[in-house]
Amino acid sequence: MYRIALNKFNELVQTADQKDKEEYGVVTPRKIVRKEMLPDWFQEQQEKVKESTLSINDESQEDEMARMKAILAHYS
Repeated sequence: MYRIALNKFNELVQTADQKDKEEYGVVTPRKIVRKEMLPDWFQEQQEKVKESTLSINDESQEDEMARMKAILAHYS
């Protein structure tokens, strides 16, 4: 039963492909592309988030450097 269903499905796909070849000459893969307009405030919000994460990373790197220096001073 599975084999029969698979064969019918393949026949339908081949028929659709042949129709595409007849219409367009070449079968091209279809890809759905979503392009939506976002409001201006969204871009501004994204920039604020990006800036805040950069400042957090800078502070955490400075803290980490201070801790590492303290650890190295302990071993020296």
